[in-house]
Amino acid sequence: MIHKNRYLYTACFLLLVVAFALFSHQQTVAQSWNATVDARANIFRAGEVAPPPLTDFPGGAGEPPQCLAVPFGVGKILSFPQIEGQLIWNKWGPYYGSEGIPGQSTNLLRYHGIAGLVHDNRDLFLVGVFLDSNPPTGTPPSSLHFSSTNATGVINDSSRQIAPALRQVFFIGDGRTNTGDEQQFIVPSGATRLCLGFADGSRADSVPASPGNYDDYNSGQLKVQLSLGTLPPTPTPWPSPTPGPTPTSGVNFSGENVKYYPIEGEIRTGKELREHLNGASGWAGLTTWEVTRWSYAGSSQQPQGCFLQGVEVKLTATMT
Repeated sequence: MIHKNRYLYTACFLLLVVAFALFSHQQTVAQSWNATVDARANIFRAGEVAPPPLTDFPGGAGEPPQCLAVPFGVGKILSFPQIEGQLIWNKWGPYYGSEGIPGQSTNLLRYHGIAGLVHDNRDLFLVGVFLDSNPPTGTPPSSLHFSSTNATGVINDSSRQIAPALRQVFFIGDGRTNTGDEQQFIVPSGATRLCLGFADGSRADSVPASPGNYDDYNSGQLKVQLSLGTLPPTPTPWPSPTPGPTPTSGVNFSGENVKYYPIEGEIRTGKELREHLNGASGWAGLTTWEVTRWSYAGSSQQPQGCFLQGVEVKLTATMT
């Protein structure tokens, strides 16, 4: 029992060391920026080379959004650690934050090379769009469709990862999932700029409307912090385990086998790992085991224990 526990806690400790090292490295290479986003920031004017005709935006064209030249690259993710501020959209109030107005919908048409946007349950929330170094012209990609629910065929605005294309307006809101984790926005290939603003226009629910209304009562600002990190690499699949012998109760048996055991859920302690291996191995007479390799399920947040995705274990079983 002492031998078995020693391996358990040693493996767990080593895993934590690796996890904290990876986390520290990730923190070291992360870059951050600050931006101020005005309530009149018209996301559809992102990347413009000249002011638009007044008739293009009924109710006012607002002002161009702030665009940040960020050193993006392949495999980068953007997050928003902090977003503060209040906004007002009519002269009577009330004030709202970056999540916008709940209970209202957004359904806006594209404008020139910038895609439109649909959200079933929110209006006037913080949005972004990635651009390359060229003015956004031509036919844009399709409009992204968001929802605050898990509706079929739409993007939950609380998703852990969101992957927009170039010139595709996307929901940011408060930049966090419903559980408070920072969302990860995967930077599309070719992106050189990120523009932040709002998608305003006439509310038409199921009927798409033109962007506009930026100059009625839009006021207030958001202070936004951005952080650029690296997307964790996709783990290399391990080979399927080779089934080992299973002892039969009442029969003398001893043997060794090296197998990979996938783990579902979070394994935080050596005791939980031991219990999992006893169940997963099918060797009720498991006496000792040794971790020869492990797979770590990483996170952008500080690990709170041993989060194992799987372990390769040399098992020794004896049963009489």
